[in-house]
Amino acid sequence: MMQRTQKGLTLLEVLVVLVIVSLVATMMMQGFGYTMGMYQRVVNTQRDGYKQVMAYKWLRQTLSATAPPRDYDVYFKADAQGLVATSFHPLFRAAEGKTVIGWRVESSAVGWALIYTEAEQDFQVLQGDDGLASFEYLDAQDSWRDSWPPEEVEPRRIPEAVRLMVGEDNYTAVINTRKTAEVGFDEVLYGRD
Repeated sequence: MMQRTQKGLTLLEVLVVLVIVSLVATMMMQGFGYTMGMYQRVVNTQRDGYKQVMAYKWLRQTLSATAPPRDYDVYFKADAQGLVATSFHPLFRAAEGKTVIGWRVESSAVGWALIYTEAEQDFQVLQGDDGLASFEYLDAQDSWRDSWPPEEVEPRRIPEAVRLMVGEDNYTAVINTRKTAEVGFDEVLYGRD
């Protein structure tokens, strides 16, 4: 008579295999969760960086073409919280001449917001919670001021540059137009106002 031997797994062997499989599955799920969390942080950082780059580009675009003040224009008036000026390159009106624009920083309990104003409409461009935000203005003597116009400046001038200070970062927009309202020879010839 032949003896039959059963081949199979004992209960102990099955338990060991289940423990090993569950450890491997747990480690894979933790790695997947970590990867997804890292991916979400990268996406959020890219989105925030894109918003900051666009806000700086818009600030620079509108302020680099600030119109020199004439008697009938809105004069460049500014303090640490914001500014009002006339620009040749507003964000929304395309090539219609000069437009009154404004930039301001509003502070709240949760942070600050950068607001752009054109045609009496406000647009929130950027917000943050990383410290305070304020504007500064560069005069012809390369000194930064927290308000404009300085009382001692005659004739009326616009600043050389505007700087938005956000925490320890700053965004500077250099004003490329003429600084006073004096009419140049090219404007007499070509009629630019």
